[in-house]
Amino acid sequence: SYFFDELYTPCYDLPENITVTGMDTKDFSSQNFASLSLRPERNNVVLLHGDIYATASTVVSEQGLQNVKSKESIPLGLLKDKHINYLALGHIHKPLPAKAYGTTVVAYSGFFAGRGFDELGEGQARFVQIEGKTVREIALPSGADTFECRVLDCTGAASGEQIRRSVAEYLKTEELSPRTA
Repeated sequence: SYFFDELYTPCYDLPENITVTGMDTKDFSSQNFASLSLRPERNNVVLLHGDIYATASTVVSEQGLQNVKSKESIPLGLLKDKHINYLALGHIHKPLPAKAYGTTVVAYSGFFAGRGFDELGEGQARFVQIEGKTVREIALPSGADTFECRVLDCTGAASGEQIRRSVAEYLKTEELSPRTA
């Protein structure tokens, strides 16, 4: 991360009673998240590369089978009494609707501009407006190039040139946006 050098440092106090803080991915853990202390009278925004949807995986250890959550997993119970108004998450590169957990609005903005085939379709940014303790967000389409996946049966194509011709013919029949990579 280029924004946070150390755990929740810096903490930016902005006008309009807004505080922005977060942590770098390498520092994230449930213990570090639990140590977050924000002032309840402020509108607090936390930026974090984490996943509230992470599922446990089973691993074998000396103690036998154990369920272990991914490093990016954020137990929802940790949000209680943290005074976070808006938790902006990364890790999942697909924009998902904002969801309220108690007084915290949690959202994945997705990606602004696709960088590969794990970021398909139109990217977006989120405009977040905080008035009092109310959080409102608006998705803003990015207008950047998009990545799309298509299935093309190249059975019988024996060379790279034959595959290239098959792809070119296929693309003539598709109605893809000029912004499609």
